[in-house]
Amino acid sequence: AAYPANLNCDFACMGNYMPGSSFGYMNIASIGNVTGTNCVVTTNIPSSGPMANETYTVTVTSTTSLAQKVVASTGDFSSSMVSNTGKGTSQTHSWTASDSSPVTFRVLCGSSQEMWYADTMASTTTTATTTTMGATTTGASTVSTAMSGATAFLPMAGENYTVTVTSTTKLAQKVVASSGNFGSDGMVSNAGKVMSQAHTWTAGDSSVTFRVLCGSSQEMWYADAMVGATTTATTTTAVSGAPATAMIRAAAIVP
Repeated sequence: AAYPANLNCDFACMGNYMPGSSFGYMNIASIGNVTGTNCVVTTNIPSSGPMANETYTVTVTSTTSLAQKVVASTGDFSSSMVSNTGKGTSQTHSWTASDSSPVTFRVLCGSSQEMWYADTMASTTTTATTTTMGATTTGASTVSTAMSGATAFLPMAGENYTVTVTSTTKLAQKVVASSGNFGSDGMVSNAGKVMSQAHTWTAGDSSVTFRVLCGSSQEMWYADAMVGATTTATTTTAVSGAPATAMIRAAAIVP
């Protein structure tokens, strides 16, 4: 077997591999910047969420014949949380839910010449979605991205941008970037309870994912947004607490 099957990586480890991130095996320096149709993961988990001990199908497709590594945050693929396959353009993985909690699948599709990353999350309140521009509604929460009127967003190394996080109630915020930095705060920016807060971020390269927690002593919400050369992927879900709306907006600073 070769990579990605040879990659000894659990769910947490797979979180290190995002579009554009470093890879370093088989002379492949980095994961592809914009996944597109090179690695697509879908499931037949209903919108109501998984049911304990029920088996579902996770389907991974690619435009060329690629090997696959699929890792689940919960449940198992035949007694393991990892499923590997040889090369193919469409392959299925049988996954059994351990309970009705949300599940995220992280996937690598690759060969000796290329490596791509994809993920999807399914729960009782929301599913992950991808959008090029504008807003998309997922269950109880809404995530939107605004690119200062541009038709596509491409961060430029060394340039400053504003990441704005808003919520319907006053919540504290933690924003973490996969690359670049929030000034002297490094790759993490924190804010006290607010309904809207801007975080100034300096780009390190042309692709970045922001992961955000908005919360208080009564509720906690998660959101993320990935921006690259042509695509903005966004997801949101309740970690705990009553329904609320959390929003993350990545927008270029106008000089």
